[in-house]
Amino acid sequence: MLRLGLLPFLVVAAVLANDPKQIDQPTKNDKMTEFQKGLMTSVEATNENLKRLAKLFYEQMVEIKKLAEEQEKNFNATNQRLDEMVQLSDDRHRQGTEEIRNQANETDRKLNDLDRLVKRNLENLNRKVDNSAALAERHYQLFESRYPTYCKRARSNSLTELSNGKKYLFLTTGGNWSQVRDRCAEKGLQMITLKNLNDLNLVWQKAKELIGDKYLWVSVRNFGNSDQADYRWQDGFKLELNSDLWTNGANKTLGCVEMRTGSNNGKLSGETCNYSGSKSVCELPSECY
Repeated sequence: MLRLGLLPFLVVAAVLANDPKQIDQPTKNDKMTEFQKGLMTSVEATNENLKRLAKLFYEQMVEIKKLAEEQEKNFNATNQRLDEMVQLSDDRHRQGTEEIRNQANETDRKLNDLDRLVKRNLENLNRKVDNSAALAERHYQLFESRYPTYCKRARSNSLTELSNGKKYLFLTTGGNWSQVRDRCAEKGLQMITLKNLNDLNLVWQKAKELIGDKYLWVSVRNFGNSDQADYRWQDGFKLELNSDLWTNGANKTLGCVEMRTGSNNGKLSGETCNYSGSKSVCELPSECY
């Protein structure tokens, strides 16, 4: 459309170019002259408009080019950022994988070290157990070689263990002091020795339960005389005359000592050694425990 609109003007311009004199020659028709002037004015105005449009178009194209370049720049920057992020993600993934692999290797190493340590300790423990077993066997053999033969016989009796940790044999048979001593010895035992009130009370209560209201010989004998008594237990320890083991009013001049289960809380009293009415309580010797 732009080209068709310019065609008349181009024709006129061509005519004038072929005959420039006609510009100065007077025309026969004033209307034609006015038309030519108007036509030239329109051509100039159109050219100015074309120039402005061309300039505007050029400016717009420059702006569009700038925008395109800016968009391309942003696009390239975005792609570069994406590439960097992808690379960073790959690096972190490789780094994380490597760290996990290193941690797994370290854990395996520690487990292997622990396994070796456990095996080494177990071997040492087994050696110690074997050594301890061998040592225990040697000690047992040594003990057997030194263990009194009467201890085996003593431990074969039906002994009663009291809360003091000592073991006793309560017999219903009796006799004089020497007979009871010998009967206990035949069983590998010894006569009872009661050096404190606790042992005395324990034996007294158990004897009263098993034997009843009886007299019981103890291992004390008088090694003194009628003027000066010297009571001693069978292990040689002295029973003092003012000991609280004696019952009130006890005869402390006779040769042997007994306890009564039915009265006096089992406390001791002197008796002639030939008295045969007392019962027997034997005790496991200390070396036989």
